Amino acid sequence: MNTYREKIKNWFWFNYPSISVGLSADIKSRNKFEDYASLLGELSSIPDSSVVHLLNLMSSEFSDKKVISIRHDVDSDLATALKMSEMESKAGLVASYYFLPSAPYFRCRTNSIFERSPLLAKYIQKIDQNGGEIGLHLDCLNDSLKYGLSPRDSLNDELEWMRSTGAVVNGCASHGSYHLYGADNYEIFEGLTTEGRSEFVDLKGKTQKLGTEKMADYGLKYEANYLLGSLLREVPKNKYAVGKNGKWALMVRAYDYQFSILAHDEWCASNHREIRRSGDVNLRILNTSQMIKELIRLPTPCRIVIDIHPIYYGRTWGRVGLNRLRFI
Repeated sequence: MNTYREKIKNWFWFNYPSISVGLSADIKSRNKFEDYASLLGELSSIPDSSVVHLLNLMSSEFSDKKVISIRHDVDSDLATALKMSEMESKAGLVASYYFLPSAPYFRCRTNSIFERSPLLAKYIQKIDQNGGEIGLHLDCLNDSLKYGLSPRDSLNDELEWMRSTGAVVNGCASHGSYHLYGADNYEIFEGLTTEGRSEFVDLKGKTQKLGTEKMADYGLKYEANYLLGSLLREVPKNKYAVGKNGKWALMVRAYDYQFSILAHDEWCASNHREIRRSGDVNLRILNTSQMIKELIRLPTPCRIVIDIHPIYYGRTWGRVGLNRLRFI
C-alpha cells in the first residue's frame, strides 16, 4: 500500500512533471533548448542525408543513402520531450520517442493495478501530432523483479495502454539494465539473448527465463538497438562505460554509427561497423561541433543513430531555481 508521502510524490509527477524533474534531477550540466535548436539546424544542413523514424532506419529504401534517426529515451523528463518534439516539427525533422513505464511520470501501482498519468496520455498524443514516432522504452525486467510480472503480462499491459491513447506503437527500445540486473531487457525476446543464454538469476536469487517472447506476437516490428548479437566483454576504459562484475554487454548492431549524449556539449561516438568487423570497442568523446563535422564526413551509404535522453536538455532559469531548492 502506498504511503501518504508516495501518494504526494506520485501526484506531483503525474500533474507537474517539469517541476518534479527540476526538484529531483541534477540539471546543472544540461544543455539549453537553444542548443537543441542549433543542433537540429545543423542536422538539416548535412548534405545528401535523410532524417527518419527508427522504424524506417533499416529500410531498403535508404540502403544507398546516408540516413539518420534521432532516438529519445524518455526516462524522467516528459516536459522536455514535448518541447523537443515541437522544435523538431518546426525544423521539419522527425524523431522517435520511447516512454519508460518504470519512470515516475508514467504510473503507480495500487492493489496490483497500475494507474497511469492522464497527463502522459496527452503528452503522447501531442508528440504524435508533432510527427514523433511513439514507442515503448522496455523495462520488463523491472516489472519482474519489483512486481513479479512475467514479460508477457508486462508487455501486454503496457502496449495495450499506450495504444489506447491513439498512438501507433511499432517498436520498442530496451532500457539499459545489464549493469543493474545482470541481464538486458531485450533478452526477453527470442534470438536476442546475450551469448544465446536461456536464463539468468535475478537480484532476488530467482532463475528467470530469457528469449521467450516473439516481437511479432505483440505487433512490434523492431527493437531500436537493431541487435545482431550481444556478447559479454570487459568494461572499456572509459569514464562513462558501466558494467557489472567487470563485464558489460557489448551490443553488435546492424546500423553503422551511434552518437549518444552524455552531458553538456558532450557525446560518445561508437563505430558499429568496426565492432562488427573486429569486435573491438573504441568509445570516443566529442563535442557537438566535432560530432557534426564527423556526421558530414561519414561515407555514404551509412545508417546513423543520434541517441538523446531528453533529461540532458531543458536547462532553463526555472529549472535551475527548482534544482537549487533541493539543497536548502
